[in-house]
Amino acid sequence: MSTRPASTYLHEWFFSPLRTHLEKAQNKAQAAQWINFIQALKQKGVKELEINDSKILEALATHPGSLSLTKDDVLNAFDSHRVSIRETVLPKNQWSLYALPGYDRYLETIYVLESERDYINYQLSQIRFELEELNFDLDALATNPERVYELDAQRKMLMSRLSFATDFQSHHYSDVADPEDPTQKIRNLLAHTRTSYRQGVFFVDELQSDWAQRYRRFENNENYPHAPFISNTEAWAGLILKRQLQRAAMDPHTQHFAWITAELRNGTRIGGNDGLNDFYTVILPKVMNKFLKGTDQKVKMLELPLVKGNDRKYAVPGIEITQSVREKMIQPAALYSLDVDTQVDYTPTTATARLMDQRHLLKHTTKAFQDAFLGAKEMFSGVFELRLVSHILNDTEQVPASGSFMGNVLNISLQGRDMLSSLDHELWHLAESALVDPMDVATIHEAFSPGRRLNTAVRQAMVADNANPNAVAQCDDPAEAAAFGFALWRQGKLAVDPKQNEPVGQTGIDRTVGRVFVRVEKAFHSLAHWMRRLIVKETKNEIEQNVVNSAFQKFGHALDQATLKAATRRLEQELQGNDAREHEHSLHADTTRTVAMRA
Repeated sequence: MSTRPASTYLHEWFFSPLRTHLEKAQNKAQAAQWINFIQALKQKGVKELEINDSKILEALATHPGSLSLTKDDVLNAFDSHRVSIRETVLPKNQWSLYALPGYDRYLETIYVLESERDYINYQLSQIRFELEELNFDLDALATNPERVYELDAQRKMLMSRLSFATDFQSHHYSDVADPEDPTQKIRNLLAHTRTSYRQGVFFVDELQSDWAQRYRRFENNENYPHAPFISNTEAWAGLILKRQLQRAAMDPHTQHFAWITAELRNGTRIGGNDGLNDFYTVILPKVMNKFLKGTDQKVKMLELPLVKGNDRKYAVPGIEITQSVREKMIQPAALYSLDVDTQVDYTPTTATARLMDQRHLLKHTTKAFQDAFLGAKEMFSGVFELRLVSHILNDTEQVPASGSFMGNVLNISLQGRDMLSSLDHELWHLAESALVDPMDVATIHEAFSPGRRLNTAVRQAMVADNANPNAVAQCDDPAEAAAFGFALWRQGKLAVDPKQNEPVGQTGIDRTVGRVFVRVEKAFHSLAHWMRRLIVKETKNEIEQNVVNSAFQKFGHALDQATLKAATRRLEQELQGNDAREHEHSLHADTTRTVAMRA
């Protein structure tokens, strides 16, 4: 009697960074604000690939921009099209002859992706379920009598899409029955692996995605539709290889984890370096080293005995399965994790910044910069690392840069044209990361986007200030334009006046720009408090000076971002209270003068 194969779903082992951020968002916002909020999450480490694959922006775009949606509405939209990948170990191997001989155990595992057809069928089943519920719930029907017509319209739209939906059916296992549904052939195969256990080594004999390969070759062919992960080699390969490491770590007898090189493909039946060796020895190690961050292991070439009864050792990329690796592998991993990990210790090879003695470098700066730098460094102690470096090279173009903010490290280059401005610029990036609410960040980026008044004003101010043309060109990125805007504003070279802001438009975002910039201005002031300059210098107000000093005593050595936010909110509240008291005092004085004049 045949047994049902053991299957699992990768969302049980991997979490969605996008969904994690959505869970922490505010409870309600307009559809347009949700869209900008999600787009702004790319600044917080959420990968653009995940946002695109989730279809969440497309789902939100079906609503009017001003429509209010709850967080649960957005999460439900995300979950309804969640990337679902099924892992199934085949009960009968198909390609064992193409494995390196001499193994103890050998498995073939398929990774099946829910397709557009699957998604549409799921949506149709949900509509049918709700229609059946309405037949028995007259109260619900009375509350929204149009709901039946809405559901029927959705059903017709989905049925029209279903007739054009395609599945991926041309792969290594096209003729094999799906163990989960023997009446169907395996379809929508995202990837497959062939793995073996060899004398304590969990060995990956093959890691392949026929779908990704054909999509790359025939991108506009309807037989090879677009699907999550397949457009990026590091994405699909990294995900599947990480999963193999998780499987290896679950076995207490496994001592090493390794995978093939080009010459070992198909059990050495097809070898040689045809360019694929870089995939195995360069690309995959790069992906896995990011995944292994926090353990005591990095990928290296190992000499391992892979064939039982043969003393020969093979040079293959891999790692030792240590206790720290096992401990990390039992924790859920990020489903999309291509870019630099936010926990990475940014060494000179990563940030391309040469560190020198801070005191020596500070001697070459102005007194104003020294005060600002040391004040900010003290404030962020234990939260962010502020570094002064001899120079910084942009990691992509390898051209000089004046500053950088990556992970929890903020670098300021001694070679910058205006170091104080560079510090303000990078502090704004830090503020977006730690202080400003993501919804506000999204709106700020909208206001500083190319073509908007503030973006144009920033460019004009930079040109007037003789800024490097490469820096001006960075204003194509709204986040960079906002950072330059903050730096210019700090120097009095850019006016941020909501009264002069662009007129109200048709979307909810446009209607909130003026109001948000009032809060942005307060945020600018709060940032200046950190360096003990702006409020005290501009107002000469003893009460406000005491508030600033008190805030620094209580929050100067903040231990986490939540404390930083609390410090800013408290500072703003106390200053607003002072403003109210001064206003009341002023009114009282005016009244007294008026009475005296009448007398």
